Amino acid sequence: MDEADGIPLDEGLRDGFVRSGAGGLNLNLSPSSRTDWQSSYMLSDIREEAERSLYRENFLGDALFPSTEDEQENRQSQIHRLNSLLRHRFDSTRQLSLRTRLGWQGGQSDAWSERLTYDIARELETLSRRQSAAEGKQWQGGAELGYMQRLAKPGRTLSASLKGTLQHRQQQGQLDALNQLAINHLPKTDSLAQSQTQALLSGNYGLRLSYTEPLGARTWLGFSLRQAYWGDEVQQWTYDYLDPASPEGRLLDALSNHYRRGYTQQQAGLNLRWKGRHLNLQGGLDLERAALRGDLIQADTSLFLPLLNLLPQLHAHMRFSSSRQLFMDYQTQVRPPSLTQLQPLVDNRDPLRVYVGNPELRAEYQHQLNWRYTAFSQYHHTHAFLALTGLYTAYRIAQAVTLDSLFRQQVRPVNVDGEWLVQLMGSLGAAPYALRSRLSLSPRLSYLRSWLWVNGAPTLVSRWQSGGTFQIENRNKKVLDIALGADLRLNHTNYAEAPELNQTFLNHRYFADLRIKAGKRWRLSSRLEVRHFAGDAFAERQTIPLWEAALSHYFLQDERAELRLSAFDLLNRNQGVSRTTSLNYIEEQRVRSLGRYVMLSFTYRLQAVGTAPGAGVQIQMQK
Repeated sequence: MDEADGIPLDEGLRDGFVRSGAGGLNLNLSPSSRTDWQSSYMLSDIREEAERSLYRENFLGDALFPSTEDEQENRQSQIHRLNSLLRHRFDSTRQLSLRTRLGWQGGQSDAWSERLTYDIARELETLSRRQSAAEGKQWQGGAELGYMQRLAKPGRTLSASLKGTLQHRQQQGQLDALNQLAINHLPKTDSLAQSQTQALLSGNYGLRLSYTEPLGARTWLGFSLRQAYWGDEVQQWTYDYLDPASPEGRLLDALSNHYRRGYTQQQAGLNLRWKGRHLNLQGGLDLERAALRGDLIQADTSLFLPLLNLLPQLHAHMRFSSSRQLFMDYQTQVRPPSLTQLQPLVDNRDPLRVYVGNPELRAEYQHQLNWRYTAFSQYHHTHAFLALTGLYTAYRIAQAVTLDSLFRQQVRPVNVDGEWLVQLMGSLGAAPYALRSRLSLSPRLSYLRSWLWVNGAPTLVSRWQSGGTFQIENRNKKVLDIALGADLRLNHTNYAEAPELNQTFLNHRYFADLRIKAGKRWRLSSRLEVRHFAGDAFAERQTIPLWEAALSHYFLQDERAELRLSAFDLLNRNQGVSRTTSLNYIEEQRVRSLGRYVMLSFTYRLQAVGTAPGAGVQIQMQK
């Protein structure tokens, strides 16, 4: 059954208990035949409550160290957004556009957590309890002005754009923490009672000029110039309330900071484009000069990192026929380290995990190659889509971890040898006439080869992730719509220096969807999904069935009104389980979820069912 588009009430939400509301208005005007103005206003209110439990096995050196964490968190946020787009066509060759954005956001949160870390023998080594509260607000605005003109010679164009944004954020927070270390099996306790205020003012601008000159019937030469700047000023002040000599709070210089930073980028590019009957080619080379500047005002220190790079690119598009095409894209980019990574300061807000910057970092240089193949046949009802991505990063910035005998960590960013990432994904479909059904397969495969630094020793880590989704569904959906399928995901992490710590786990799920049209005004839908989490690297296997169903009735003229009764998690088995893997850990997370519930909703559309989507207004009420 097709679902109507509406206001997204769950945008950016996470697991747990969520209450949300959203609304908006659109206003479109055409003052003249050459001028259009579009504007929209959106507001939303989101309140979240979450309880999480997490089990993680951390790879540190030549062993795995388990840790557990329990967390309770409440969050609330309000968002207002105002967007507009003005377009004016002077004539058939010149066009001007102005896009503006204005937003405000406020929110608050409070959280409690307890983290336990164990040694190889499963003896408790560290305990950390935290209770925090924070509130903040920010506003931001931006504008982008664009101009394009086609000149007298066919194919000769000139375009220019200017854009900029400005943002201001204020935040206050409190932290109470208890950290306990096991020293010779005797606990040592360290307490924290701190408050922190932070103010951020940031802005950026970008200017771009492009010119295209035709060299022949199928060849074009392009020139481009770009100037951009990003800058901000941050003030962060932390006070301690455990010092008896300063009951009103003592400023902690080590945890306070005041700095300005700016990143300037200048780029000049040249590209050549050729368009053939079955093949399009475009190649180019950009010369980029950039500089990262930072002034650590409180520490009376300055940082400067100059960058000069050549950035080649190549694009190709081959048309074998009207239904089969191949795309190839190669591009490069530079990713400089952040000022936080460069500044030689110690951040010990978490005494069990201290962060130290590295002023000797180099910028990352990335090569990315993408291949895409598409094919379809309307006669045979088949389609194929395959995408292959290769990414190589030179001077990859990674986190080097040093672990002491008390399981306290010191984290420092370092450059490592090249990192490789290869990803393959696809979608294959067919509709055999003999089966009276449609079959689809979506395979996925990725390989990551990188380095993990622990206690000064690099370890080569390889991670494979493979799987796919298979689905079969009926073709005639006038009354009955049935779909059955399965999804498999296999994860394997290999440590070259410690193969006994290799990790493998398999997650798979099975699903069945049913939709029935009973006449013109009644719809019945149901979905059953069974999620299976194998034990493998984890201690426990999990099988979770989830079942939901809904009954809808359409009424009033053109079926504009819908009354819908929905039931979720009918078996009351939702446990909010998820498993993830990274280079140096695997983890299982459980989030307390709502469980079985029933919802009655009413929807009224200010457009008839079957008209163009998004062409009207939709009003929703839920209980």
